[in-house]
Amino acid sequence: MGAELQQQLVEQSKMIATLTETVGRFVAFSIENRPINNPFSVDKNSEKCYTNLTQNEGGSSKKGQFAENSKQLNEEEQEFMRTQKNVRLRKDGRFEWQKMIAGVWHREIDKDYRVLKKKIAERMRELKNILKHTRFVSRLKRECPILFDLCVKSAKANRNDFEKLRGMIDKHLSKLDKPIDEYTKLDILTFLKDLPIQPVQVLQILKLTFADAVEEGIIERNPISTLKCPAFEKVKGRWFDIEEQKIIHARKGETKIADEIDFYLMVGCRANEAPNCEPDFDNNRVWVNRQKSDGTSGYVKISQAYCDILRTKWDKMFKNGKGTNYAVRFREFLIKIGLKFDDTSLHSLRHTFCSNLFYLGANDKFRQHAMGHKDSRMTSDRYTTYDPNITKQEVLEIYGNLYPDFSN
Repeated sequence: MGAELQQQLVEQSKMIATLTETVGRFVAFSIENRPINNPFSVDKNSEKCYTNLTQNEGGSSKKGQFAENSKQLNEEEQEFMRTQKNVRLRKDGRFEWQKMIAGVWHREIDKDYRVLKKKIAERMRELKNILKHTRFVSRLKRECPILFDLCVKSAKANRNDFEKLRGMIDKHLSKLDKPIDEYTKLDILTFLKDLPIQPVQVLQILKLTFADAVEEGIIERNPISTLKCPAFEKVKGRWFDIEEQKIIHARKGETKIADEIDFYLMVGCRANEAPNCEPDFDNNRVWVNRQKSDGTSGYVKISQAYCDILRTKWDKMFKNGKGTNYAVRFREFLIKIGLKFDDTSLHSLRHTFCSNLFYLGANDKFRQHAMGHKDSRMTSDRYTTYDPNITKQEVLEIYGNLYPDFSN
């Protein structure tokens, strides 16, 4: 009885071994006919197992590079798959190329990789100019978002603001609306001169962009490698001279923004910064939160006399709109009194504030801090107008004790 049981166990073991070998061969055959030494190490998910095997045996493979129908690729096809970007092998055995350019998907499909390669080359020749412009603009979008906030995002945020900035937006976008190989040194210089924000930073980004274009073979040379940022004194904008200040001070009662005009002259902030200022009446100063990224926020000292005036009027000031509204009203006031010229605007009050502090004897560091500048050259070269014929007494005759005393 024991011998018969032992014989049955031997036969069962042989059957199990035969069945195991058959199953192993079936799994190996179904996975691209590859022999498997250890069939029990195969994962239950055949697709996952297949992916692991192709990656282990053939190196790193792109997702979808091989089709599930186990199409056998020859050496030329395999080389094409390794070297050609954005190409995959579809389940039906055809090669597919797709690429997004300027927000649009472009696609080519063919069974023969050589035909597809020609189609890709033809399509890329057609899209060459689009690629040049896209690489140029995308670098600016990534590295200088402030410029594109001005040109694009402001149009989406507020329709009224967009209408007011339409001319400026169109002007900047027109400067960027051509391929990089068509730009000249004069084009970039003109663009920087008209740029109201961070021309030095934008120039550095443009230089890197053009350098990358040279390395990629898009252009032969960098036309702006030696270009320097325009000098500050060439930027438009000036102060109101003594005679013009006398007229403004005498006739400011004819406009509804007389108190706001005094605030700009005493604090020197930008038009859009004034509504967010916070007076500190106990210490005779005003906190200015600078809007420009290169600006330095901080307190601006004011006189005791102006502090007393501001205390009684602050609750009613800057309640009728944003800085752009006051710019329009001030322009209308200048036209009315005959002082509207190409280089005069609400921003001229900021120039006037800086120059008046100079004639009143404020030192350079105080003026730089009051203006919120990181670079003292901006304060001295751009915003300070020097006239040897102007004296401290002439400024005091207009404003009296509204400005602080800088004699100590």
